[in-house]
Amino acid sequence: MRTLAPPPASVAWGCREDPAPLVDDRCRLFADDYDPLPRAKWKPASLDHLIWHIFDQADGMCTSNAGTQAVMGCRELGGQERRVLAPSTLYGQHSRWGTGSTLSENVDALLKTGVCSAGFSGGEQPWPLSGLPKGWQQDAARHKILPGHVWNLAGQFDLVATALQMSFFGWIGLRWPGGGGHSVLCSSLLRQGNVWIVRGPNSWGPTWNGDGFFELTERQCSSMGSHGAFAVRAVISS
Repeated sequence: MRTLAPPPASVAWGCREDPAPLVDDRCRLFADDYDPLPRAKWKPASLDHLIWHIFDQADGMCTSNAGTQAVMGCRELGGQERRVLAPSTLYGQHSRWGTGSTLSENVDALLKTGVCSAGFSGGEQPWPLSGLPKGWQQDAARHKILPGHVWNLAGQFDLVATALQMSFFGWIGLRWPGGGGHSVLCSSLLRQGNVWIVRGPNSWGPTWNGDGFFELTERQCSSMGSHGAFAVRAVISS
């Protein structure tokens, strides 16, 4: 089994602990709408075939990279035109370059404003909002999460596993030994022996770990309680 190795020396871990997880009329608790599947009924599931582009992050942008990947994956799930998006135009909305961000503020920004296309912004990253062409909000509004189609998973692995088996993407944050945090999009659930594993696209380039994908055991996901987890299914059709 391949595990999530330490990042390249040039990459900063940027997922922050979340003291105020987002739960409102746009983003409900997953457990309020869906029952967790009993483990005896768990089955491997995969949306890996919907991932066609892997980011190579700059700065502490892992959380915004994962959120942007969620939007692109949902667009693919909905049969929409393939369009590379620009994670820096999501990260820049938090105005904290170099310090990372929480999952909740990225979800909030994707519900309110969205993320620009790389074609509009001139590249994937980095790109401060002050340098974007006029009308960037209109372009970003074409790539938003639909209210009512994102759920807070309360940092629970059982709910992440359930969401993946229901063809949701899982978006999780983690704390790493030695400090810092990281965020990734989960697109599949695997089983090796008695160990359950989540897998998905990382944001350290398409050749990292062989194919750009990570694998994390349930034990390695134990810090989700402090960093958060969300499930996403649908985005604006544009």
